[in-house]
Amino acid sequence: MKATTIALYAIFCLGGFELFAVTTVMPAITAELGGRDLYAVATSAALAGSILGMIGSGQAADRLGAAWPAVIAVALSLVGTIVVASAPTMLLFVLGRLLQGVGSGGAVSAAYVIAGRVYPNRLLPRAFGMFSSAFLLPALVGPSLSAAVSSLAGWRWMFVGLAVLLPIVAVLLAPSLRSPTPRAARGRAAAPRLVAAIGIAVAAIVVNVGGALPLPWSVLVVVLGLAAGAAGILVLMPAGVRPFGRGLGSLLVLRGSYDAALTTGELFIPLVFASLYRAEPGWGALVLSAGALAWITTSTIQARLTRLSSHAAVRLGAVLAAVGFATVLTAIMLALPPWSTALGWVMATAGGGFVFPRNSALLVEASAVEERGANSSTMLVVDSSFTATVTALVGVLFAAAGGSGAGSFGVVFGCCLAVGLAAVAISTRTRPRSASRA
Repeated sequence: MKATTIALYAIFCLGGFELFAVTTVMPAITAELGGRDLYAVATSAALAGSILGMIGSGQAADRLGAAWPAVIAVALSLVGTIVVASAPTMLLFVLGRLLQGVGSGGAVSAAYVIAGRVYPNRLLPRAFGMFSSAFLLPALVGPSLSAAVSSLAGWRWMFVGLAVLLPIVAVLLAPSLRSPTPRAARGRAAAPRLVAAIGIAVAAIVVNVGGALPLPWSVLVVVLGLAAGAAGILVLMPAGVRPFGRGLGSLLVLRGSYDAALTTGELFIPLVFASLYRAEPGWGALVLSAGALAWITTSTIQARLTRLSSHAAVRLGAVLAAVGFATVLTAIMLALPPWSTALGWVMATAGGGFVFPRNSALLVEASAVEERGANSSTMLVVDSSFTATVTALVGVLFAAAGGSGAGSFGVVFGCCLAVGLAAVAISTRTRPRSASRA
């Protein structure tokens, strides 16, 4: 089990490093390869690929066991990384990012199923807390490390380093391949779910690219993308389960609601400090790093609070995040000192340390063995699609409000607060109706 734990930790850690590092070196990549018009597509391709990988891997994990899908996903990520590292053109770079996305999404989806099989329910909050911290740890060192590698040796060497580490992850997963794995005799129909995944992936690309169009086309494209993504999510829902319904229905969408609000705010916090407070760029990065540390801290704390029920923990995290978003919004609109905005952001981010691991643990516990892969992948897809849609829509609203000044940033964090309050409401519905109160 030790080797499997290290492998799962590495899957989340490398996935986080890839996300934060690529964002940092993208300017250097476009400067060398050209194709600046494909800048946004490179990000969208990784997102679309991850959605396809999540659904495909989750479906395979329910039918074949999770170990082999995880190894295949790591192999696909390795192929994509090699393509990216050696890409002579921006088009091939985009193709490599698509393959990386498929591999990364598939590996994370399978990791949830492996964790549900390897760890008893009482250890799931601690395990998912560790994996949650593993994903955020690169937020502290990833940007600076990738920038240093890019400056000293070139951006390609960053991907070479990833390519060296990925085979080690596959080797560490080997014990899981030899372990007996319970397999479902019959899972959910694969074809409709794969078609829905393709639709959601296309919708995610449309939303990301369409958000940059001029008004009113940007609003129209984002709304159409939202409608298409929502239709696909309905197909992915388990039979008899409604989005936002009590129990499993709320567990599947809670994390995505919180993450959409957090990721949207994360995009604008550096701009708030640079534009409103006239601070040096390093201050915005410092606030983001403080938020990541707060997440890791609360994630560690929740793992030790064994008497705190997971239902209560997700409610606590959602409320803490909403209070944080409200604090940021108040600080911006009342022109309070920068430390008050930083404090609000740290509170909002700290909520994730409770929401993410406990929501994941509840989802695994509430899912039948033959549904864990499908349900985990659905939760991850909802997370990705919610985040893509909300960030694009808020970006359109920010531009429509003028793109600068307290009023424009008030619109942004007002939206974050609204989505955060929705997450609070959803967090009160995670317990099935038939279950007794905590």
